[in-house]
Amino acid sequence: MEADAVHLLQDPAAQLKIYFVPFDWVNANARVMLVGLTPDRQQMHLAVRTAVRALRSGRTLDEALKEADETGSFAGVMRTNMISMLDGIGLHDALGLDSTAGLFAYRSDLLASTSAICHAVFVQGANYSGSPAVDRHPVLTAFARQVLDKNLEMVPDALVIPLGKAASMAVGLTAVSRERVLSGFPRPSGANGHRARLYAERRDEMAQRIRELARFF
Repeated sequence: MEADAVHLLQDPAAQLKIYFVPFDWVNANARVMLVGLTPDRQQMHLAVRTAVRALRSGRTLDEALKEADETGSFAGVMRTNMISMLDGIGLHDALGLDSTAGLFAYRSDLLASTSAICHAVFVQGANYSGSPAVDRHPVLTAFARQVLDKNLEMVPDALVIPLGKAASMAVGLTAVSRERVLSGFPRPSGANGHRARLYAERRDEMAQRIRELARFF
């Protein structure tokens, strides 16, 4: 099932496994940094295949990592949902774009993407969805406090948008200034059955916060 992935570590007691994903490239000049929870199985395989193909075609390691990041980050239904939700709170207007879809195409220079746990996490063979909590498992906590914190430091001028409650918890474990964090954004995964309700409840508040954070754009 994980034939093209590299197994990093596992915790048999928690039935948790972590696989390498080549999401090491960070766009330090970004104006927006999206923070997911962890790459899912689809994103993991897409990123690995993209990086391998790029290296075999003669790209440098940095070029291959950049291509894997831009291709695999939040790929699939999650990206479609996220674009609609970000447009709904006016982020595209703040950035001078017709739609935040441009962040994944012609204005990728404005975007940085990362995750609370930058490699793919599976619990009982399923995509990790926040249990065990990031702050309750030592390995997951270490990823947030060390790797995520470092990634956020690399993008000092970006608005940080955690995607969901678990990602917000992970960001809270870092040293990032809370004044540049947009809180309350629901996880845009298709598996989040409460997404639409939570978004409707918080949309106006988040839109106002985007206007207040205009200096980041």
